[in-house]
Amino acid sequence: MTDYWKSYSKKFCEICKVWYADNKISSERHETGAKHKVMVQQKLRESAKKAKDKELKDHDLRMTILSMEQAAKSSMSSKSQKSVPSMPEEFNEESKRPEELIRIEPKPELIESTQIDVTSTGGHPYGPWVPVKKEIPKPDPPKEPEKPKKRYDDLPEQHYGPGTSTIIPEELLEVALIDPEELKQET
Repeated sequence: MTDYWKSYSKKFCEICKVWYADNKISSERHETGAKHKVMVQQKLRESAKKAKDKELKDHDLRMTILSMEQAAKSSMSSKSQKSVPSMPEEFNEESKRPEELIRIEPKPELIESTQIDVTSTGGHPYGPWVPVKKEIPKPDPPKEPEKPKKRYDDLPEQHYGPGTSTIIPEELLEVALIDPEELKQET
């Protein structure tokens, strides 16, 4: 029976938002990689920051509730210390005057101006439109490449080695400290 092609299973890293092969080597390589480590540190910092912000909000909420409860208790205690109020004072609508209520003043409406500054020339706030002529520089003609100073074609043909007629220049003989007479005797 013929084997059919099967795709390798893949895993998705929620932290890095990256797919990688679902095998031990790939998962170890990804988890020990620098990018994954940086992303994990960043995720931990974000979660710690969110937890701290949430804790601060909860603390502020508890403090406001506590202050409201204390204010309610103090107002209740002050009312209980007063003599029992008469009915007309409590339920009389005339006692509550509209002036005592908080007045909310309407904010002035902002109207967008559509006027154009006509002091500038051309009616445009930045001045009139003027076409700019700019010359395009002509490219320099391409330079021919310089010829090398020494070419290998110009050098004399030299054959060195055993079994060849050896003609060694005198400059090389001086460097090698070989006596030219010895060479003549050998050949």
